This record gives sequence, C-alpha cells and structure tokens, in this order.
Amino acid sequence: MLNLNRSNFQAHPFHLVSPSPWPIYTSISLLTLTTSSVLSFHSFNNAEYFLTLALLTLILSMSLWFRDIISEGKYKHIFQPILSNNKLNTLNNKSNISNKYGKSH
Repeated sequence: MLNLNRSNFQAHPFHLVSPSPWPIYTSISLLTLTTSSVLSFHSFNNAEYFLTLALLTLILSMSLWFRDIISEGKYKHIFQPILSNNKLNTLNNKSNISNKYGKSH
C-alpha cells in the first residue's frame, strides 16, 4: 500500500464515531448521584453535599457530551455523503425486494 494519509482513506462505507469519554463520565456521575441520594435518604452526615456535587457533575458531563454531539453535527460535514448513501441503499433494497416478489416498479 502506498503512503496514504489515513484520514483520507476509509476502508468501510459506515460512519464510526471516535471514542468518547463522556459515556463513562456520565455513568460514574449517575452512580454517584444514586449512591449519594440513598445516603441522604438514610440521613448520613454530609450526604447532601455529595448529592449536590453529583448533580453538578452529571449536568456538566451531559452538557459537554451534548456540546460534542452538536459540534460534530455542525462542523465536521461528514453526514451528507452518509445520508445520501443510506438513501441510495434504501432505494436499492426496496427495488430488490419488489423484484424478489415479482412486483414491477
């Protein structure tokens, strides 16, 4: 294989997103929120502070995750070829199904 730039070469027709740290951060925040809410229900000392901290970290991680989703959708401009490819595949699949069952299109 020639010396190609890897970002310009795509070996598959699918859009695979890059790995993101936000799902694990959000799940840890949710676990902390659940644990601290149970502790506050049972009147543990300083559980309200942990509950507030867990709620703030959850809001922060979700907002940063949504920021990444929005920026990927707006600025990377990679979805238009994928959408047109998906529409073309859908049309091809419909014509193949109609030909399979003897219907003309």
